[in-house]
Amino acid sequence: MNKQFYIRYVALLMVFVFTVLLMPVSTMAAGYDGNATLVKSYNKDGKFSMVIDLTCPDNGIGTFEIFLTDASGNVYSRWDTIEAIYSFGTRQYTFSRSYADTPDGQYKMNVVATNGYGNSKNFSWVINHKKTVSVNFKDTYKVKNADGTYSQQFNFTSVNGKGKTYHVELYTNDGKLVKSFSFTDPYNKTNWYTKWNYFPESGVKMKSGSYILKYWVDGGNPKQATITISI
Repeated sequence: MNKQFYIRYVALLMVFVFTVLLMPVSTMAAGYDGNATLVKSYNKDGKFSMVIDLTCPDNGIGTFEIFLTDASGNVYSRWDTIEAIYSFGTRQYTFSRSYADTPDGQYKMNVVATNGYGNSKNFSWVINHKKTVSVNFKDTYKVKNADGTYSQQFNFTSVNGKGKTYHVELYTNDGKLVKSFSFTDPYNKTNWYTKWNYFPESGVKMKSGSYILKYWVDGGNPKQATITISI
């Protein structure tokens, strides 16, 4: 092998080696990171939840770290790291925490996706969490008092109203105010009631018939229900 041919052979070999070494690096950086997509966030059944689609890296190896931070960047919740060791694809996960124990404010949901080569990609979404107070009329019936008299009991359920005041007003079917009540909620989830002795604010005992019940929480819109009371 002459010297000129040898030099040319070595040069071509080096070009080939560098080409082979560089191609996987470029491919890995572009195509091996996982992906994360926030599908929705919602409040239901006492839970503050975020639904996220996680796509594992092309080679099916990697991890997803999931955590929630507050407006100051402090980690507020952290969920178990998900190991992406299944075949290539997308799976949906729901990440939840207690609705009642999550103060109002702006949060950021974070996902750090890392592939099997140690390359990481960060995903984050801003989420505004605002508690809503709700009150619902359940039912009504006549009850006997300890002194032998009778009252009409109105039953309600309320959520997220700790420290809030609920108002109840009873009207005749033609819109005349009969009686008003109020109740301050000591808990975030409460079953509560108020009683009516069948007398108006002033005057004689009312009669059986159809009545309108209005109820609301401070700052909320009134709801109403038409009920039949037997006195």
